[in-house]
Amino acid sequence: MDNLISKISSLLFAPFIIVVMLQVWIENQEDESANAGALEEALQYVLTVDDPSTHNPAVEGKPVFVHGPAHSRMLLGDNIFNIANKNRVRMHRKVEYYQWVEFRRELEPDPEGKHGPRRRYREVEYTYQKEWVKDPVDSSGFKYAHENGPVALKVKDSELVSEHVAVGAYALNSDQVGRLGPVQHYKLENYTLPEALATRASHDERYVYISTPGKIPAPGSPEIGDVRVSWDYVGDNLPVGIMALCKDGTLVPYQGKEGQVDILQQGTFNTLEELLAQKTKTGRLDNIMRLIIMVGVLACCFRWLMVWVQDRETEFWEKMRISGLWVLSLYLALETTLLLQAAAWIKTDGIYAGILLGVCVAVHIGYTRYRSHRLQREEEEDDTTLDLG
Repeated sequence: MDNLISKISSLLFAPFIIVVMLQVWIENQEDESANAGALEEALQYVLTVDDPSTHNPAVEGKPVFVHGPAHSRMLLGDNIFNIANKNRVRMHRKVEYYQWVEFRRELEPDPEGKHGPRRRYREVEYTYQKEWVKDPVDSSGFKYAHENGPVALKVKDSELVSEHVAVGAYALNSDQVGRLGPVQHYKLENYTLPEALATRASHDERYVYISTPGKIPAPGSPEIGDVRVSWDYVGDNLPVGIMALCKDGTLVPYQGKEGQVDILQQGTFNTLEELLAQKTKTGRLDNIMRLIIMVGVLACCFRWLMVWVQDRETEFWEKMRISGLWVLSLYLALETTLLLQAAAWIKTDGIYAGILLGVCVAVHIGYTRYRSHRLQREEEEDDTTLDLG
């Protein structure tokens, strides 16, 4: 019965995941194609801003290439915790609560006690640990009593973004600001707690710890209900290169007939060609990561579907299974992914499409040889068994 349920689940779940993933992949390829067309269109009109320190009215309403340090002109801070800084593009407040957490584990029957105490029936084991968690945990539903109680301070995560980040006189839009990095930990050096928290909070270099009123928490010895707060930030004066549309002094996406252009790359770029070369390199790395994820997901889905053929006694499936079901699943996933991506790149990037097809052929040859070797070794073992008989 359990085997039948497993088969039905795999038949329903695996194809659904495959369809969803392929749909996402198709939409991503369509977006890339549309944006490539918009980029080709924008390159016919793009203007280079050699001196971004002053706004040039001649570039209004046109796609532009701007390069230089992105800096913030606003004081960015967290008023609740008495933190204010210049030279910050973004800050993120992260709040954590010290809580009891319940873990539930099912233990299979073990009448002989091979893996611990003997168990005639399936049992459920509950364990409890104190952990820093993102949200308060409701302990009223715990199997055994471990009271969390009220938290010391109800405060939420918060994303603080400078209202004006610009390269010279050209302001970045909010999406571009969100792409800037790297993210760094904010150090609480020379930090003074706000007066409202002075009698119930302490801090180290990384966190502010908050306890119940009148009790100052020890950073290394938290108690249930304590709260800790930390901050990450992105600094300014980050060298960037941007290609986008200039609209009222702000860099916004250039809208083509199908896609859009809003290129931002961090680094020093003196020419538009350098920016586009870096974009191509970054895009290829992103594609490689997506392909790796796609192979992994497909391999798992194909493996789930193998439950329908793992017991088949036909000669064909016996030969296919000889390499191992996971190896077979990985082979099918690799071939599917490589062929799909090669077909998508055949018109826009013929060289890389050819490379993928070559890899596809190499994978097929390697798998075929591996399977033949396994078949030959199994036949030799069968012959040896017969001789001994």
